[in-house]
Amino acid sequence: MAGEHLSTNGYTPLPQSISSTDTEDDDEHLTLPNQTLQRESEDTTMIGSLYNNSQFKPLDETQNVSNRIRNGQTSFGYCSDNIPMMVLDAEGHDLWKPHDLSSLGRIFLVFSILLCILTTLIFLYVLPCDDSLVCADASTPKSSLSWEKILEGVELQGPISIVSRNPSNLIFLFRGQRFGKTNSQLAGQQILPDGGGVLSIQGTNGMLLWWIIRKRVPTDINCHALDIDGLEKPDCIVVGEQGLLDSINSTTGVIQWRSTTRTYQKLPVVLPDVDLDGTNDLLSVDVSAESNMKLVLISGKDGSLLKTHPISACHDVQLYGLDSNFSVPYFCRSTTGKETGQSVSLEELLPNVKLSRVQKKLGLASKSTFKNSVSLNKRKEAWDLSPNHRLHVKNQGVCPGEHCQVSVNVTVLKLNETFVIWHYIRSGTFVSIPVILSQTDESVKTEGCILKFWHWLAPDAEQHALSETGIVKRTVTERVLMIFINGSDFRAINASQSEVMQFCRKGDCQPNLELQTRSISIVDLDGDGSSELISYQSSYDSENPEVLTSKVQVVKLNAAL
Repeated sequence: MAGEHLSTNGYTPLPQSISSTDTEDDDEHLTLPNQTLQRESEDTTMIGSLYNNSQFKPLDETQNVSNRIRNGQTSFGYCSDNIPMMVLDAEGHDLWKPHDLSSLGRIFLVFSILLCILTTLIFLYVLPCDDSLVCADASTPKSSLSWEKILEGVELQGPISIVSRNPSNLIFLFRGQRFGKTNSQLAGQQILPDGGGVLSIQGTNGMLLWWIIRKRVPTDINCHALDIDGLEKPDCIVVGEQGLLDSINSTTGVIQWRSTTRTYQKLPVVLPDVDLDGTNDLLSVDVSAESNMKLVLISGKDGSLLKTHPISACHDVQLYGLDSNFSVPYFCRSTTGKETGQSVSLEELLPNVKLSRVQKKLGLASKSTFKNSVSLNKRKEAWDLSPNHRLHVKNQGVCPGEHCQVSVNVTVLKLNETFVIWHYIRSGTFVSIPVILSQTDESVKTEGCILKFWHWLAPDAEQHALSETGIVKRTVTERVLMIFINGSDFRAINASQSEVMQFCRKGDCQPNLELQTRSISIVDLDGDGSSELISYQSSYDSENPEVLTSKVQVVKLNAAL
């Protein structure tokens, strides 16, 4: 009957062979006949009940009671070793077979999924936070702007110019590699050892945007003085060696004009629009004849020469900005070394121009654009870090050299008395122009500055490195120091330290100390309210001295704070 019943339900038990070992095992299990016979009787009764109800049949069950006992089973049911089984209803249908959802079931399933998603979005973005500080952190993600750009075969130099865009761009000056391999290139273009140029990098990722290669090396740049096309996008004035004076579109890198007047390497003074053509004009010094220097007024519109003004007995001239009396003060050093302060008025420069219109236009300019001539020949040595803290920096001697020394200190004004709270003095060291820090993060305001130090090895080590070619190899330790002031809290922290390999021949050094003094800047590049620390470094490779590399690095300032 059991066999017929199983055949009717559509399957038969799996066959199971019994070896001699199996027989021995069965005999061992049957050593207690009373218990075994009793269990066999109970199982037989259950077998009949399960067969009659046609509920299930385990796949490995047989009618051999001893085998079932050996397998650890005391009844027909779910197997202890989790062997799958088939569950049948009274009509022989598989109860475990998945059934298709009805239309109403599908609707409820989709609705439940959408409800879960909606609930999650409400808790993340709609419901207010109990803690306002937690809400601020969750809703205002902190930017992770940070990148590094490596350029081979060029030395970056001069100031870091920031052109405000969305995002902002960075503009650098560079010159070619003068020692080692001289076939330096930028993006496949050849750069002469005595040449240089200008390049622009995207501020958020370091991508190279445009570059200009010139036979004359640029030494300084101003990207905030001119707007030639009137599109409210400033253009760059570039000056350099051998009288270089160019105007460059800061967005495209197109040279708008090149001055034919051979001016000195310092940036010209920017004057308001004195020729009334809609563009600011420039005042510089013509050095084509050193014995007969003269002031030159150059059109900011097209670079043409507007006016010259002779100056006598001057071997070196330093111009300063237009003052409130509509005069341009300048510093003159004669061939005998005598230093005098002089000035020239706009009326002397432009005798044939209606000064009433020019002066009216100048009168509308902000007084902050006027520079006073109080400190003509005095290098700035003090900066205010906070209302009560003042930074003093003094470089002495010629670096590197025997008398090269730096002295830095921070003083605080308290109860009408000045106290020195931090100082640093070291020989063989030079410190760059400080970058003043004023960072406001939420309700906390942090003030201070960032300094870059160059420290050379002893002169004996330099002489030891002298080669037959006359090239001296110097190792310079470059250290970046960050000074933070937050109320009464004062901290001086070493941000980084690295080695720079410098090559020199008869005073011509690369990288050049004078051109590296403005290699740090602080600005908000991505407009998120938090500033970035921008710096560059140029050095020959210590393992491969034939290669000159320059590195631009951008890090979030709040990470350093």
